[in-house]
Amino acid sequence: MLENQHIGEIIMQKHSQRHRALLPFSDLISWLKQTRPNIYKNVLDRYNIEAQKLYKKEFDRFFSELATRESSSLTNNNWKNSSNNLINEQNIEVYTNLIETAVAECRVVVESEQKFCIRFFHLNTDVISQLDSELNNKNGESTNKTMENKLNDQIKFAIGRIFEPLPTYFYGLVSIYNDHHITIISIYVVLTRKMNNFCDPSSYFSIIYGSFLVALKRLSDEQMNQIENSFSKISITKRQRIGILDTIGRFGSLAKSSIKIFAESERKVDLDKWLEKLTIAIIIGIDNAAESPNSKCPAAVVRMENFHAFYSILSELKIPCLDARRKEVRQKYQENVTIYVREMLGRPLEKIHNFFERIERLMENGISPQEISYEQQFSRIELKRVTTAYPAKEVKKGLENLYKKIEKHLSSNDSSLLQVVWRQMQEEFLNQVKHYQQLISKCYLGSKIELEVGIEDILQFFSEIAQKH
Repeated sequence: MLENQHIGEIIMQKHSQRHRALLPFSDLISWLKQTRPNIYKNVLDRYNIEAQKLYKKEFDRFFSELATRESSSLTNNNWKNSSNNLINEQNIEVYTNLIETAVAECRVVVESEQKFCIRFFHLNTDVISQLDSELNNKNGESTNKTMENKLNDQIKFAIGRIFEPLPTYFYGLVSIYNDHHITIISIYVVLTRKMNNFCDPSSYFSIIYGSFLVALKRLSDEQMNQIENSFSKISITKRQRIGILDTIGRFGSLAKSSIKIFAESERKVDLDKWLEKLTIAIIIGIDNAAESPNSKCPAAVVRMENFHAFYSILSELKIPCLDARRKEVRQKYQENVTIYVREMLGRPLEKIHNFFERIERLMENGISPQEISYEQQFSRIELKRVTTAYPAKEVKKGLENLYKKIEKHLSSNDSSLLQVVWRQMQEEFLNQVKHYQQLISKCYLGSKIELEVGIEDILQFFSEIAQKH
C-alpha cells in the first residue's frame, strides 16, 4: 500500500501550510534555545498542547469517518448474519488494505510533523555540539549511535505527547471487526509482516506502530481464545438429533484461511500452536455434545459421526503439526464405532447366548466339555430347543429393523460411514455365531445339531439388506 494512497475521499489533512507559516520564526526559536532556555521550553510545551488539540480534532474526524464507513460496509456485506463470516477472504483483504492505508496516512502526518519540529525547534543542534568534543575520544560508530539515541529522546520529548493517543485510534478502528475474528488475526499478521517498513529508528512513527502492534497482538490473542471457547463450549439448548457440529466445518474453513494468511509470516509457529488448541477444543466440544441431556441420539453416535467428519477434514488439510491429533481423532472414531456396534447389535441370538454363557461358567468351574451334555439343563434336547428359537426368517427381519435404526441415528449424508458401521455389525455378528459353533463342536461332538442360521446365511442377509437400501 503506497503512502500517498487514501481511502476514497477520506484523507488525513496535511499541516504543511501551518508549518510554512511558522518557519520564519525558526531563528527566533534558535535564539531562545541558546539564550532563554526556560522560555524555549515553555514555547515547546505550548506548541505541544495546541498541536495536540489540532491533531486530536483531525484524528477524531479521520477515524470516525473510517469507522462509519467500515461499519456500513460490514452491514452491507451481512457478515454478522453469515455462517461464513469468519472466512470471507475477499472482504478480509479489503479491510486489511484499509487498515494499512490508514497507517500509511498517519505515518506521513507524523513524519512530516517530526521533520518540522526538528527544524523549527532546532532539536539536533545541541546534540551535535555536545558530541563534537567527544569525536576524538570515542569510536565513530559508537558516537553516532549515542547522537542518534539522544536525538530520538529529544524528538520523543518534543512530539510524543502530540501523538500519544494515535495507537488508541488504530486499536479502535480495528475493534470494529470484533465479531470477525479472522479479520483481526489477518490484520495483525499482515502488519507484523510489514514491521520492517517501520523500523527506522529515526522515525517516531516506529514507536507508535510498535505500540499499536502490541495492543493488536493482545486483541488477536483474545480473538483466538474466543474461537477456541466457541469450539469447546457446545451447548444444546433443546431436545434434538445433533448430527455433525457446525464447528467442524468452521474449523476446516478457518484452518484453510489461516494457512494462507500465515503463509509468509514469521508467526507461523503461533499458527501451529493455535490450530492444535482448536483441535483439542473441537474434541472437547464433541464430547460435551455427546453427553448433552438434550441429544436424541446415543452418545456413541454423536462421537462416531463427528470424529469421522473431523478426521476427514484433518486428513484433507494435511497439516504436519496436527498429525498426532489426526491419529488421536481416528482412534476415537474407531473406538466409538465399536461401542455403537456392540450397543446396537447386542445379542441378536439372546437365548443361545445365555445358554452358552452358562455352559462356559460350568467349564470355568472345572467341568469338562465332554460332560456338559450329560447335565439335564444342557442336554442335546435343550440345545436343539434353543437353536430352533431363531429361524433364518426371524433373524433377517431383526437385521432389517436394526439397519433402519442405524439409518435414523446417522444424520449425515455420508454413506461411507453407514457402510463402515454395517460392515462392523456383520463382523461382530459373525464372531458371535462362530463362537457358538465352536462351543457346539466342542461340547456336543457328533450331535449334528447346528444353528438355524450359518455363516453363509448371515453374509447373505447383510449383503441383501445393504443393497436394498
